[in-house]
Amino acid sequence: MKTFYSQLFTLVALSCAFIGSLATNAQARLGESKAQLVERYGEPVRDETAILPGSSGAVMFLKDNVEVHVEFKGDKAWMVTYRTHALTSELEVSLRDANDGEEEIGEWSDPVEHLGRNYWRTEDGKVTAVSYIVGSLKVFKFCTEDCVAALVDLRKEQINSAVAGAPADNSGAEASSPIEGEAEKPAKSKNPF
Repeated sequence: MKTFYSQLFTLVALSCAFIGSLATNAQARLGESKAQLVERYGEPVRDETAILPGSSGAVMFLKDNVEVHVEFKGDKAWMVTYRTHALTSELEVSLRDANDGEEEIGEWSDPVEHLGRNYWRTEDGKVTAVSYIVGSLKVFKFCTEDCVAALVDLRKEQINSAVAGAPADNSGAEASSPIEGEAEKPAKSKNPF
């Protein structure tokens, strides 16, 4: 006969295994090629419109109920965005570790909170991460140094257009989500980060 504690232990073990599988399966990495990502996830769910003018393409993968949006510069991923309902602090740490560059580059900074978003940077400043919430989705985005510069330029262009009275470009708006149960919502912000 199973005791309460053996059932509790089984539940905890299964929960840890599930979180561990998310951490190991949903780790697209900055600097990877599309071929490497296809090997990791299978064929993309869809091609997407890139947000950044410097991007050569964008695709979305879906793995273990985690959307993985990737933009490429040339043949390498320079922006990777994870969207899920189940982003735990353990998964955040695992994703940061997976996206700290092509070689071990040191520690991540402590998070800096600004306008409801948490930001991290690697010691050498080559990778920036941000996490935030859109509706019921938790978003975790990683960008290379060049990608961050392109995001800043895009934001400046959007602000200058708005000040000049030109129609705003919606290319930085959040895309709709194919995650089950997530209704399509209009974007609240044109912030490309």
